[in-house]
Amino acid sequence: MDAVLVIGRVLFALIFVASGINHITKSEHMTGYAQFKKVPAAKASVLLSGVLFLLAAASLILGVYADLGALVLAVLLVMMAVMFHDFWKQTDHSKSKWSKSHFSKTSQWPVAHW
Repeated sequence: MDAVLVIGRVLFALIFVASGINHITKSEHMTGYAQFKKVPAAKASVLLSGVLFLLAAASLILGVYADLGALVLAVLLVMMAVMFHDFWKQTDHSKSKWSKSHFSKTSQWPVAHW
């Protein structure tokens, strides 16, 4: 049973490894969107989030401070969901629907009834 948990933890963490690598290697593209969303210090924020994704994923994979790594991921995901998928601010119905869909995927909160 322990092997299954380790495999699951590693597979879950690999999502964030890929995201962290993307934040760092594609930082110019992500910085533009972060600036559009008025993220303070957009470039630094994109790079910092990439590093945090990688460190948190490594903690999950290695099982070292895994609780802290999971907490960092949870905080990052909630912050990013609120900042980047702000469907409640959208005036265009199609953009609002798109943002709501991505918000619910990012945060895993049941928002279908909103």
